[in-house]
Amino acid sequence: MARKIFMWMTILSVVVLVAGIAALIYAFVSDSQYDPNAVVTDSNGFTSRGAYTTNSAWAWVGGIGIGIGMTALFVGIFGWITTALLDAGKSVFGRMRPALTQAGFGGLGGLGTPPAPPQNPVWMPSTPPMPPQTPQPPSGPPPPG
Repeated sequence: MARKIFMWMTILSVVVLVAGIAALIYAFVSDSQYDPNAVVTDSNGFTSRGAYTTNSAWAWVGGIGIGIGMTALFVGIFGWITTALLDAGKSVFGRMRPALTQAGFGGLGGLGTPPAPPQNPVWMPSTPPMPPQTPQPPSGPPPPG
């Protein structure tokens, strides 16, 4: 369920971003004028006079839309990927759990929990363990030299 919510949040955030960009474009195309007295200073301290300005509220709407859209895009993508990974991890752990309890580990009941005795000893191997193997010399022709 959470993955679908994040998926739709990601899709709708793109729509909000496009709407915010469209509102900014509309604000500056429909209601902007060149103001020769406007003073613009960049990050290096260079100041210039003259800029296009607007008094339209659509510029604010566009800026807010872009901010909300970018935030929703980040949360949607991050949440979508995180829930997908968590769901996969839960699935793997769910398949692992019967093997852990069957082997006598008692599941993951907490720290200090003694292992539970096996419920069904049929799973135990019926053959004795194999003795340790002694290393064998390599077979094949001797190395040149």
